[in-house]
Amino acid sequence: MTERAAGSNGWVDCHAHLLAGVDDGPQTEDASVRMLEDSAAGGTRTLFVTSHVDERFPWSAQRRDALSRAFDRLLELGDKVPECPQLRMAYELAPRPETEEFRADPAHWRLPGTDVVLVDGPDDIPMEHDPGILEYVKRVTAAGLRPVVAHPERRAFLFPGDRDFADALKANGALLQVDSGALLGFDGPAVAAEAHRLIDEGLVDLVASDAHEPGEADLRSVYDHLYRHLGPGSEALLNGTALEER
Repeated sequence: MTERAAGSNGWVDCHAHLLAGVDDGPQTEDASVRMLEDSAAGGTRTLFVTSHVDERFPWSAQRRDALSRAFDRLLELGDKVPECPQLRMAYELAPRPETEEFRADPAHWRLPGTDVVLVDGPDDIPMEHDPGILEYVKRVTAAGLRPVVAHPERRAFLFPGDRDFADALKANGALLQVDSGALLGFDGPAVAAEAHRLIDEGLVDLVASDAHEPGEADLRSVYDHLYRHLGPGSEALLNGTALEER
């Protein structure tokens, strides 16, 4: 596998699902290509293609090989996309205690070229990995790496007004990554309100697309939204500054 070179300007999307037919992302190569086109049109220069490792898609040698083949195919498809972002194969790890992936060296899961590990955060239904999130954050920091917890704003699906969750993550060294769709209201008003609270209180380090289908990988709308809300400081949430290795 290789990584695709890109220009020096643009956004860094650290969380997007683009591999065809491997999890809950696009199911066809055509949809994958349309997502690459969306990402390129939106100004993304580096795109981490993060595949799930979770209750539904547990880690195994077979899954590793399937993801590797799918990523190689995505690189081939990207050759035909003008201004295609640099593509990096990565994972979104759901930290289920006592599993092989939880016990593995966290460095195995870090985003290529960074010192961060993307940790799957809360969702709209209780998940098996929920009790392991904070424990895994501590495990990653103990390994000298930085955990990035995805979509902490989704906690509002189940626990409206719960501020302790995000505060505990930050207190234990986690970076917080909010989804673009949450900020734009696609996950409902409660989640949008929580996403904006986290932004307003300075708890958010990154905004990413968490794209799963065409139409979700273009970051222009969320940048415009953030700029109206925060001004020029919003660029740091999208330009990859927080991912630079410490």
